[in-house]
Amino acid sequence: MTKTVFRIFIITLFLYMSIEALSQEGVLSPVSGSNNAEKVKLQSWVKELRQKDNAAILFGNVEVSKGKLKILADSVVVWFSKDGSGVSDLYAEGNILLTDGKDKISAQALYYDFESGGALVREAWVQTTQKALGDLTSFQVQKESGKETKDPLPEIGLYFRAKKLRTERPTRYIGEDLTLSTCENFEPHWGVHSREGTIYPGGTFEAKGNSLFLGPVKIPFFNVRFEPDWRMPLYRIRTGSSEDKGGFTLTRWQLLVEPNYKFFCDLDFYHKKGTGRGAVLEHTNRALPWTGYLETYVINDKAPPVNADTYRYRLKGLELLALPGDIDMAFEYSKTSDETFLLEFFEREYKKGRKQETYAYLRKTHRNLGARLFGSVRTEDFKTETLYQPRVSADAISRELPGGFYFTASTRNEKILKRHAEVLTLADIELERHDALFKLDRPLTAGRYLTLKPGIDARYTHYNINLNDSQNIDREVVKASLSADSRISRNYRFTSIPLDINGLKHSIEPQVRYENTYHNDTKPAKLYQLDELDTIRKGEILTLSVTNRLSTFRTKEEKKEIANLLDWRIEIPYYSKPHRDNSGESYGPLESRLELSATPFLTIRSDLQYDTKARHMKKGSFNITAANPGVWNTYLGMIYASGKDTIGTAGLSARLSPKWSASARVQHNLSIGRYVSKTFTLTRKFHCWIMELGVVVERDKDTPTYTFLISPAALFKKETLHITEETTFLK
Repeated sequence: MTKTVFRIFIITLFLYMSIEALSQEGVLSPVSGSNNAEKVKLQSWVKELRQKDNAAILFGNVEVSKGKLKILADSVVVWFSKDGSGVSDLYAEGNILLTDGKDKISAQALYYDFESGGALVREAWVQTTQKALGDLTSFQVQKESGKETKDPLPEIGLYFRAKKLRTERPTRYIGEDLTLSTCENFEPHWGVHSREGTIYPGGTFEAKGNSLFLGPVKIPFFNVRFEPDWRMPLYRIRTGSSEDKGGFTLTRWQLLVEPNYKFFCDLDFYHKKGTGRGAVLEHTNRALPWTGYLETYVINDKAPPVNADTYRYRLKGLELLALPGDIDMAFEYSKTSDETFLLEFFEREYKKGRKQETYAYLRKTHRNLGARLFGSVRTEDFKTETLYQPRVSADAISRELPGGFYFTASTRNEKILKRHAEVLTLADIELERHDALFKLDRPLTAGRYLTLKPGIDARYTHYNINLNDSQNIDREVVKASLSADSRISRNYRFTSIPLDINGLKHSIEPQVRYENTYHNDTKPAKLYQLDELDTIRKGEILTLSVTNRLSTFRTKEEKKEIANLLDWRIEIPYYSKPHRDNSGESYGPLESRLELSATPFLTIRSDLQYDTKARHMKKGSFNITAANPGVWNTYLGMIYASGKDTIGTAGLSARLSPKWSASARVQHNLSIGRYVSKTFTLTRKFHCWIMELGVVVERDKDTPTYTFLISPAALFKKETLHITEETTFLK
């Protein structure tokens, strides 16, 4: 039953996309190429003039064009106007292709009136495109950036077939015996069939005698009339199963779509959990601009976890406002009923690790000057431990002064509240902190290959700890720094077509940076360690680094650009007072970062940290990615950390045939010789849709997790096989 309902949803989605695409002006529009001021051009292998009938017959690769309009056919009969002004109409047969440069009509017979723009087409087959449905306003907002990002929507190929198609300029376009589908076959496997359909110039669509079909199965459908702003109610659907939820079906419905407002409703069913309901309201005002959303979700959980109520919920809202005068404002509210709610029902958001809190943010910028006001309130004890309520800050970044000096200043005034997790039963910490930082530096060019940058920092911090007792601490920090950078490069004339190498540039970039925090009148041990500001201590450090880079110009990629064949950076710190600054060791850990891409198909990456004291590898990662785009893709990686388990990951995806593809991934604990998880996915591509079956086996779970997905081809999103450290490291 679930599969049948799902298929009906997909077929209805086809109807929506086809209607919207055909409502747009394109090859079906009578105005396409109908400018009477342009002449009709005729080309063919054989021409036969019949002056008696005021006509001409053309055979063999016939091409008739007028402006953007182009007609290709096996044979064509054209009639000339009586006043001798040119071609008035034509009749074409055999392998007809009618196009305006954007959309295409294939047919077996065509009559076209150049004067009126009217046409009659038999066995018409139209191909066009339409943007796929997606998350139109998917906000990914950082607290202090205020940036909004949207993923581009893919295009779906739409196919419209009609036994007879005619245009009646300028009122309407009428088709008889219509078929709408996303399947490119002339006889599609599924779609919508209509006895008669009419498309009006304004975009209104009427269809009579409708039925949904899937193979031989046909389901009658009532007559429909859609206005130009009509949208398919079903926004997205997903089905699958998991160990803790059982079988599930997740749907989102769009109930209101306006230029400035969108309202969605979520209706989900979990076999083991129950029914979940949610609502999302999105709004946009581009004049200000002002954008935001409010989201709520509630489920009556039949099997709640320990320490959770039966009714579980989440509430989240976000508002972003840009005011005149370069003023940005942001407000967010986020609350969930219990600590495991996001992990169970919003796993993707949970993995991002964003805190569930309420905050307000105000920022004013003017050139390189800025001021910020930030305040937050904790809404969940288990997520947020340190709060800044509120924080006021001001910045002056790289203000150029006379003599080539640059001045940077920043100040922070904040009230901090630190609440420990409830299980620790520790007293809360409340304090005020006022911090001011001033930097002055002067870049210098010493010869052709050397750049120097001396600088000095001065910082003053005032702490008012335990506000009721008024315990005050003042801290003064002074730091001097000097960096020396150089770059030596050489170009080589070397070309390799198989490796896509077009010239080589080798550069070596050594750098020396000296930092000396020679004055700090308050040791970190006397302060609460809330963030990196409280960890500042006296220290003298000399950092030596060198970058070895080999680059070329790639021309086979879609985006031609300079690419690094080799990028290798080595860095090591040296402590002149090791007993004070580095537990008696003169050198800190040696770090190496390497990326080798000698060919476009093979990439080797490594990130290592070597402990010079113990003389062993402290931590590191190594991975190899090899790919032949469209055929196969492999990944092999390992992550190591001293004192922790070493995790290895291997993955492979391959196209088995034009219709079948498979992928597999295994995570293995190399330290104890046991697997962590195994994933296998099998994908079947049909004529106009894709089906995916998957299974995930995890060692710490008793039963596997199975997934099933069926989707139109252009809506199917398959992630490239690339495993990052964050997804493989077991923390």
